[in-house]
Amino acid sequence: MWYYAINQQQQGPISDAELESLFKSGAITSETLIWQTGMAAWLPYGQVKPVTPPSGIPTPVSGGGLVCSMCKQAFPPDQVLRLGESWVCGTCKPLYVQRLREGGSGSGHAGRRALPVNPDDLIREIAQRDYELLSVECIRRGWDLVVRNAGLCIGVTVLAMLVMSGGGIPIVGPIVSLIVTGPMLGGLYCFYLKLIRSETAMVSDAFSGFKTAFGRLLAGNLFSKLLLILWLAPGGILFAIMGNKGMVPGVILLSLAMIPIIYLSVCFVFIMPLIADLELSAWDAIRVSRAVVNQHWGSVLVLCFLGGLVAGVGVLACCVGLLFTLPVFYASLAYAYEDIFGLKETR
Repeated sequence: MWYYAINQQQQGPISDAELESLFKSGAITSETLIWQTGMAAWLPYGQVKPVTPPSGIPTPVSGGGLVCSMCKQAFPPDQVLRLGESWVCGTCKPLYVQRLREGGSGSGHAGRRALPVNPDDLIREIAQRDYELLSVECIRRGWDLVVRNAGLCIGVTVLAMLVMSGGGIPIVGPIVSLIVTGPMLGGLYCFYLKLIRSETAMVSDAFSGFKTAFGRLLAGNLFSKLLLILWLAPGGILFAIMGNKGMVPGVILLSLAMIPIIYLSVCFVFIMPLIADLELSAWDAIRVSRAVVNQHWGSVLVLCFLGGLVAGVGVLACCVGLLFTLPVFYASLAYAYEDIFGLKETR
């Protein structure tokens, strides 16, 4: 069995075939340190398992495909383009070119962040380098990801939705839903982030939030919902005290409350993945999500609107289409999270 190091963190154990698969997919490189029992020290993959592909030609994966440097998905050779030193699929080309214009090397990512993450340092880092959220590209990549993993994505997302609904059980269902929604959302984002990062994603990943961060994900969901509900309190109290006489002013107050509710709902969109992926506390995740989204609140709003529109199309198709469009919605948000919060390569 093999072990490998990503960001100075030991990963594994994995089989020889799994190690080779990680290399072929681009998840590890010839410089990645690996080790197994019997070795005196950790050595680079390329030294232990020499790989010398022809210059400028990426290592092919099973089936003769080539790996896009952006989405890490395998494509037939006639469906990828050579851009600089990288190979990019047609879907990822606009985003790749945009990143080159911004001064990056294209892929932009350098692996997982080392844990624990200091929330204030994270806010400062993203504020200093800034980001541009390409909403349409996130949805296009989310669509492509779901198409390529349709059975798994649909199955996992539908299962997660059923659990979060409390199984439709009267009385008990809403209570169950309140408890499990946070952990399930955290696990669902972990599932999609694994697919995006070319890691092995399984159905069990959707339930990982219960094992690794149940309390924090529960608190993050409850705190964020409470902060939204508080804006409805004045109108509700007015109704309770004045009855029908308070209907008009109550409706006005409730209507005005929708402004901060919409604002905060967009600001809170990355709370669950921040807790599940970076192991932030509930309150730190709320702070980080709000501070970072505030940099380009309008772009995140557009992403949420377009993603909701895509999901809405599924509802119009007799709700059957929702089985596909809902996974696209979550995959798109996961891509946006990775673009904004993912570890960036340094130059």
